Amino acid sequence: MSDELAPVWHQMGTKRYWKELVGIDRVEDEELRGRIEALDQQELFDFYWTTQNQAGRLLRGGATDPRIANWIVRQGLRVWEDHRDDPGSFPGELPETAGLTDLSALAAGLYRQRHGAAIDEIDPRKDH
Repeated sequence: MSDELAPVWHQMGTKRYWKELVGIDRVEDEELRGRIEALDQQELFDFYWTTQNQAGRLLRGGATDPRIANWIVRQGLRVWEDHRDDPGSFPGELPETAGLTDLSALAAGLYRQRHGAAIDEIDPRKDH
């Protein structure tokens, strides 16, 4: 995961990202997966980059493991904000019952399956 912020023109608005997709509080895996699967090509692209940005903010704030940062994002806005505001609270490892942990990987896999391209290799300044 890059330390750079995702291009601002390819990020979802935070209201839609957190309230309608990822959730303020943790959403069940199947419900969240269904929400992401329902996204169209542009929305999926923007969701991927927004997720990368949210996890990247945790990594720049003190998280050392991208897997942990992605898991925190997946837990919803409240948990993400708690960890963002208290970098010392990052868990040392993923819980055994972590379930769906990496929303970026899910979005990238769906994008490749549907559109035959690696989402992180597409120039975000061009139409895709």
